[in-house]
Amino acid sequence: SGDLTATQKILQPIFDNQKSWKGVSGKIPVKDDLLNSIKSNELFIYSGHGAGEKYIPPQEVERSGTSIATLLIGCSSGKLREAGEFEPFATPFSYLMGGSACVVGNLWDVTDGDIDKFTQSLLGKWIIDEESDSLLQSVSQSRDVCKFPFLIGAAPVCYGVPVVNNSTITI
Repeated sequence: SGDLTATQKILQPIFDNQKSWKGVSGKIPVKDDLLNSIKSNELFIYSGHGAGEKYIPPQEVERSGTSIATLLIGCSSGKLREAGEFEPFATPFSYLMGGSACVVGNLWDVTDGDIDKFTQSLLGKWIIDEESDSLLQSVSQSRDVCKFPFLIGAAPVCYGVPVVNNSTITI
């Protein structure tokens, strides 16, 4: 929506340096492109407002089949929402029901500066520098780079089962 230019400035060089990675940055994504992306890649990263429900409805994610790992790096992207007398629901559940093994999302609103540092660290540890082959371990280790590790750093959680980097991840 144009207000995440600082986020783009931090994350874009990381994405650009990974030659096999494809994606959309700095503009509104097209729903069909997003659906194709989550179906055809092992890792799907959404860094924007919320969990991207505005661009891709959770019901369509469930039906489409999804990436092995999904990173939803937006405010409250992993927050459980009440559904009346039914069980609470969170957008990451749609990715899990669609076939994703693990989804990272934020339980509450986060500041863009801190969550950008977290994301930069997470991608560095797990994929780029391969300091850790475990997504869960990389999430845990990346919490400390935040200015507020017990507030912003504690927001990202993992739903699903542990996944590892096999060094050939396609995005």
